Amino acid sequence: MHGRIAVIGAGALGSLFAGRIAASGREVVTIDIDLARLSEIERHGIRWRENGIERHARPGAASARNIDGPINIFLFTTKAAALPAAIRSVKHLAADDSTAISFSNGLRHETTLMSLSGDTTPLLAVTDVSADLVAGVIETHGRGTIWIGGVDASSRRAVAAATELLRHARFTVEPQDDPRPSIWEKAAFNAALNATATIAGKPVGFLDNASGRWILDAVAREVVSVANALGINARLSTVLERVDHALSAQGDHRPSMLQDRDAGRPTEIEAINGAIVEMAGKVNIDVPVTRTLANLVRILEPTQ
Repeated sequence: MHGRIAVIGAGALGSLFAGRIAASGREVVTIDIDLARLSEIERHGIRWRENGIERHARPGAASARNIDGPINIFLFTTKAAALPAAIRSVKHLAADDSTAISFSNGLRHETTLMSLSGDTTPLLAVTDVSADLVAGVIETHGRGTIWIGGVDASSRRAVAAATELLRHARFTVEPQDDPRPSIWEKAAFNAALNATATIAGKPVGFLDNASGRWILDAVAREVVSVANALGINARLSTVLERVDHALSAQGDHRPSMLQDRDAGRPTEIEAINGAIVEMAGKVNIDVPVTRTLANLVRILEPTQ
């Protein structure tokens, strides 16, 4: 039994998770600070379109202060910068044996997840499932995969339960004993594609040319070299395959960083490119293209 499930973050990806989990028959509530979005979910449920077919489900929806615990599984889909505040908002809902799963972009989230409660099992997940919220409907471009794992062997039972939950909701899931390579591969993908698309102000397909691919390839190589120097077996071939798939099959997708820029919100540049540049310095590896993209996005940040 999974008990009660909460998806924290009612954006495109969080809504897709909540909708599919609800459609699978599990009890799930969507938690967010956007009261207008929660009201919309309460009134109309969540609609998403995949393979040209529109689907619908009615998960619960409420702000954290209006929910009673316990929650057994938390799925955090918030932006990286919002993750600590999101965790603080739901601490009162944690059970003695809660599992907390972070889908936030970037690096080093496991310590943040542990702040939910002393007995929380933190899991780290990355996904290439794409989701865009367009006129109240979640548009998802293909199935994609979720890679999920824990910080040590004691997490295996929680990983198995989370895998079963997400597979039952029709996601493709690959459980892992060590999720760090997948996390760094996703970070390399995001550092390249998200930052470049944001600077260009265009969907990812706009980068499918010689100049765009040169930048994406250079960033991927830099980030993988940092991961390898840290003893993490991230694979360049995996990153480049995912970049190629995004360019060829998801050309009209606007990455979350670009969506933030479009909405005038701060981006996740510090959690992705910024964190990579910082960690590169610790192993004395120069990452000039990754650093340049970070600085270009920073110049355009609304706080600058």
